[in-house]
Amino acid sequence: MNASEGSTTLSTEDHRRFFCAGRPETNINQRYKLVGRLGTGRRSIVWLAEDINPRKWRLSRFVAIKILSAEATQAQSVMYDELFIIKHVLRRLADQGPLHPARKYFPVFFDKVTMTDNLGTHFCLAMEPLITFWAGIRGPFRALSVALTKSATRQLLTALRFLHEECGVVHRDIRSENLLVSLTTGDMSLHQYDARARMTSRPGKIPGSTAVLGGLPLSVPSTPSDYFDVMDHSNTLVHNIKITGFGSAIIEGSLPSSEPAVHCGNMSAPEIILGNTSSFGTDIWSLGCLVYELITGYPLFEFPPDNAGHHLQLMQEMAEQEFEIPYIRQGRNFAKYFHTYTNTPRTEVEDPPNIGNCLHFHSWIAWKDVDDKKDFIDFFLSMMHLHPSDRGTAAELLEHRWLQS
Repeated sequence: MNASEGSTTLSTEDHRRFFCAGRPETNINQRYKLVGRLGTGRRSIVWLAEDINPRKWRLSRFVAIKILSAEATQAQSVMYDELFIIKHVLRRLADQGPLHPARKYFPVFFDKVTMTDNLGTHFCLAMEPLITFWAGIRGPFRALSVALTKSATRQLLTALRFLHEECGVVHRDIRSENLLVSLTTGDMSLHQYDARARMTSRPGKIPGSTAVLGGLPLSVPSTPSDYFDVMDHSNTLVHNIKITGFGSAIIEGSLPSSEPAVHCGNMSAPEIILGNTSSFGTDIWSLGCLVYELITGYPLFEFPPDNAGHHLQLMQEMAEQEFEIPYIRQGRNFAKYFHTYTNTPRTEVEDPPNIGNCLHFHSWIAWKDVDDKKDFIDFFLSMMHLHPSDRGTAAELLEHRWLQS
């Protein structure tokens, strides 16, 4: 939910749930001064901040501060799980040494602090400055070229291979909002963004923007895409993609601390909706949805949040498969989406599209040749098997001919 959406009717509890503290010039712990908002999540806001007293080894005075809502902070088990996963991943990266290829695909974390406002206490994580990957994309419908999609996909698969093979971590929330790019020390855009935030007619107001004070909407910076770009003039990626958003992550085979929800929306794997066990294949399905969105600029699935049954039927057509009855009956949500005695879906879909139909609609995609498109479809379908164990692993997908061409 956006800060401004329904802000006049939300209760105090709703504000605790959806809104976070902060405004430009807010000082956190006598250490970090907020500059401008970089992004918003379901239960947090990420700000660009100036480190007032940076450590000598730090190369930049800027950091990104992730501020959790008061309710998310109070639900300590959720945050502790996220911190546990982050620390676990960082330890495994440290064990692998500085030259491990996956190191550059995860954020660098500096500090954890708290701040308090009229809504309660907010947990804060300080990390390297980051912006959303989508913020700098230029092109028709925000789509990437085929070459750039391959580059981004290789990066993401390298990161997922490390998470799965070295850490045993299932992310469970792979989506565009959790893909960020770092802002390098020498990037003058940081200083320009900082300067614009300070050139204000009144405290807390940034021209053409919107912020949050005490959990209530005021004015926060609009998109930072005017200042940062993930591509250079040669149409190549100039920053490494970083995977974030570990609030839903688990160690494979373990039980999450709270009831798992459908975190990814239209990128949710079938097992998430059905209530089956999550596995490494869960991330692969979400990656398949994401790769489609990168190359077309459109989400693979669009559905109302209250119609997951419709979503499940679209999945069968897109995967060119049917659900195995024994598998779907294992899901705790089976009876919600299928008739118990006949095993037939409660929701019928007329003429659902398949991947060929969808790509035909996006005829402007500049494939290298006919085989390039065929290879993409094969690559895509290898991620979209309905049973998670049938999907390709990150290591296998990195060797697929579509990514090698």
